[in-house]
Amino acid sequence: MSIEAVATQCRKLNDEWDKTINAVRKMPGFKDFLQPKDIASLREAAASGPIIILLASDLACSALIVKSSEDVQHVSLSALKVQTVKHYADLPRALSDRTFNVNNFLEAHGCEEPSSKQSDLEARLYGAKKGYVNMSSNDIFRRLLADIWQTIVKPVFEVLNLKKSEDPSRLWWCPTGPFSFVPIHAAGMYGTDGTDCVSDYVISSYTPTLAALLDPPAHSTACFRMTAVIEPHAPNCSALPGTKMELEKIKSRVPSQWLTSLHSTTRDTVMHHLYSSSVVHFACHGTQDLENPLNSGLILSDGRLDVSQIMHAPLNGDTDMMKNSITLAFLSACETAKGDAQTPDEAMHLAATLLFARFCGVVATMWRMNDDDGSKIADTFYEYLFKDCNPDLVSPSFPDLSKAAEALHLAVTKLYRDPSMSFQRWVPFVHYGL
Repeated sequence: MSIEAVATQCRKLNDEWDKTINAVRKMPGFKDFLQPKDIASLREAAASGPIIILLASDLACSALIVKSSEDVQHVSLSALKVQTVKHYADLPRALSDRTFNVNNFLEAHGCEEPSSKQSDLEARLYGAKKGYVNMSSNDIFRRLLADIWQTIVKPVFEVLNLKKSEDPSRLWWCPTGPFSFVPIHAAGMYGTDGTDCVSDYVISSYTPTLAALLDPPAHSTACFRMTAVIEPHAPNCSALPGTKMELEKIKSRVPSQWLTSLHSTTRDTVMHHLYSSSVVHFACHGTQDLENPLNSGLILSDGRLDVSQIMHAPLNGDTDMMKNSITLAFLSACETAKGDAQTPDEAMHLAATLLFARFCGVVATMWRMNDDDGSKIADTFYEYLFKDCNPDLVSPSFPDLSKAAEALHLAVTKLYRDPSMSFQRWVPFVHYGL
């Protein structure tokens, strides 16, 4: 085609696009279709607590504090370089690999001799490479979380004027770019004489966008159903014997009238239950496909339940329950909140996908989890959620699923206080959404 013909075709397509968009905006309820939300609308996302947006670039790193009734505050993270943020992001998953080697990590990430621009962690890693610093994987993780505390969290908490509390308030992290892979929720100083860490001050949740926290559905007291899916022997995968104990722990905490358990079931059966349940718990293998994030998923007896399947299901299913009630997904599987490092802002991992599919809250993992830890987390988690519930009353008392972040906070705190527990085992558990 000639240049003139291409231009004519583009103008025609643009006119058709504008005409279609204008037609949609004339429909009831769609006047703002594809329009960016203004800051007044976005601030409503912070109705239950502040949201911290983390930004990294070659020029500077900073945080934006969004509150429901105040102007957005800017916090300069002046002690942080974007390359250091990338190290913070890559190191946890490298440490979770049993074959972790300091030399290999430093060579892959181009770490040079210590300089004034390096973090204390990078200097220590370089020392370990040279052999004059003796650091185990757990020591490196401890140093990593201390660095994240000093360079990212502490400056934000000082602006918020937060204090330690036995009854901490909620706070949401909205990381962008390389921040998306940093375990900010676990940052802190962990010593033999106590801690000074994020969980001492707030209950952390994550969100991929501000809009994901807007328009929360109302609580429904019409009914309550929970589905627990376990897959201890998925084809071509290592056995997960711990999932059986996980199911037993769930059964001990959740009234039998409300619980449906699916053992070694199919994708079609799971999809049938997925959007008719108030809570869905998966205990199985999970996988992240970095080449095509839509192919990431949960491994069941007849194959992988893909992100793409979950995203499209609400269009064909009955979503009345999801429109009218708080819904929760617990993904007790590996890598369910692990994004793609090449497209960190696209939030295509399983946790974010379920938020986009109108689940209100998701418990997930940033990297591989230990099979034995699923039952420990689930036991404390559901004990807290169902502690005041009774299905036998004339007006049954249902669990408050908006307390899911608090329940996970307690479960993870109990796990990390076990002296035998390494950082790699408790840090990956995270909460997304409301």
